[in-house]
Amino acid sequence: MNRTNRLKVLFFCSILILIGVSLGAIAYQWTCLSYGQSIPNYICTSACCIICTDAGGYSSNPNMCYGLQACECGSSGGTPPQVTLPKITITSPQEGTTYEQERILLSFSLNIQVKKISRKLDSNTYVTICDGNCKTSYSFMFPDTALSDGAHTVTLFAESYDGYTDSVTKHFVIDLIPNQDVGNQTTTDGTYQYLCLEYGESAQYYTCMAQCCMICVDSLGYSVNTNNCIDKQGCTCGGSIGDCTENWQCGDWSACVGDTQTRTCADANNCGTTATKPAEQQACTVPAPSGGGGGGGGGGGGGGGGGGGGGGSLFVSESQFFPNIKANRSASMSYKESDDLAITEITLNVKQESTNAKITVRQGNLPTGASSPVDSSKAGVFKYLQITRSNLPDDTLDKVTFNFKIEKEWFEKNGYNVNKVTMMRYVKEKWESLPTLKIKQDNEYVYYKATSPGFSTFALTAEKASADEAATSAAKEEEETKVMSAAEQMAAAAAEQQQAENQAKEEEQQQASFETNDMESITGEVFGVSTNTMLGAVVGLALLVLLAVFVIWRRNQLGPETR
Repeated sequence: MNRTNRLKVLFFCSILILIGVSLGAIAYQWTCLSYGQSIPNYICTSACCIICTDAGGYSSNPNMCYGLQACECGSSGGTPPQVTLPKITITSPQEGTTYEQERILLSFSLNIQVKKISRKLDSNTYVTICDGNCKTSYSFMFPDTALSDGAHTVTLFAESYDGYTDSVTKHFVIDLIPNQDVGNQTTTDGTYQYLCLEYGESAQYYTCMAQCCMICVDSLGYSVNTNNCIDKQGCTCGGSIGDCTENWQCGDWSACVGDTQTRTCADANNCGTTATKPAEQQACTVPAPSGGGGGGGGGGGGGGGGGGGGGGSLFVSESQFFPNIKANRSASMSYKESDDLAITEITLNVKQESTNAKITVRQGNLPTGASSPVDSSKAGVFKYLQITRSNLPDDTLDKVTFNFKIEKEWFEKNGYNVNKVTMMRYVKEKWESLPTLKIKQDNEYVYYKATSPGFSTFALTAEKASADEAATSAAKEEEETKVMSAAEQMAAAAAEQQQAENQAKEEEQQQASFETNDMESITGEVFGVSTNTMLGAVVGLALLVLLAVFVIWRRNQLGPETR
């Protein structure tokens, strides 16, 4: 091979190096998968999975995709499956209906067959109606025991086999005391007066079902014809039967802005006084970031208070960003600090399109002035968590699902029942139970899922187990942990075989590109040089080689006279 041919070969090699490096520099991208879609070594098990992939389609460190344009579920990875969301329709009771009976007819239907249905009366815990093999319609007398006089609510919760949920609440009134006009009744002394009652209070033959009721009564306290009280002095609620009791209802605390959180409170009884009005502003601290995140963006951060159970650091928090969620869709992000924060994954369901929503989980404490969420003689708190949001307005969020785990050691040490765990939310100065499901367990943890309408301070609680329950639960846990069913064994074997095949395929497909990746990894780990710096250096070197080849070739073309 003469000198000219050698120069040509060197020239074309330089061109190939430059093209290869350029392609490598733009190989990373965000890839969005819908439920059931997959890439090598990864299957999406949420409604929407946002991951960083390389040129070969393999998942990579999310840092490689920072600054790149986000994707939307359905825009890559194939067409997302059509999902029918569960919808509950309650036909009885009707909203705001009054019943003069101790039990009512609860009748409802669903548009699809779901995995689980639960019901809740007022602020009590959820009771399971069906768990598997659920029908699409139910009708039965409710509840099992007699209802008390006054206002009540019934809430239904349904979860589909795809993990989607729906809940509906109806308000109704039970009025067991007949409202009779006994104007013809003779009184002992013939004296009458106005009496003012507040909601739920009673006189003889009368129960107040409004905010304030002014009625005419005789000296025995019986309600009588209003004509008997003509020219009598009127009254105001609280004037005849005691002072008006303030009933303040407060919204959620806002995000911490400028070391301050705010909320709005209103008196449901409209007493016109503020003696027991809760604070609408409080100081807060935004923790300084202390580490990186993962799973599609976001970063960790220090801060927060100690939890009620489990080990780990005293000051831990983690934030994750949800780049883009289309209207009426959902997206999930994993949380890496689950050993300290218990939360393993958060799924957002939105009604409107959301961009760059940020969800932060911090270890928390019992809110100031709040009562314990459980009776300490019957249950315990594993951990308090403060979960906040940014860039996610109230009218955008539909609901949020929390996946969390609890150490089995905690149950064993404290004698709690793994099957009676409830995630509770602190809202409007009281604790509310959230629908909580046990998912699975392994040698160290028991895994759960809970659905909430919003964010606040949360408590992970568990009820104590009786002696029989503890023995049964221990035997069941040991059997579930150590003995797999035939189907599970086959699934595990298939998964291992598939993993081995995927690993072999990955090694074969990426062998050529790994030389560059290995150089980046080694340089980054040993010498502290970033991937972008390495790419820039290689591109620069290729350009220098190309320039040198051109100069030599040009000099040869011009001949000895120009040298």
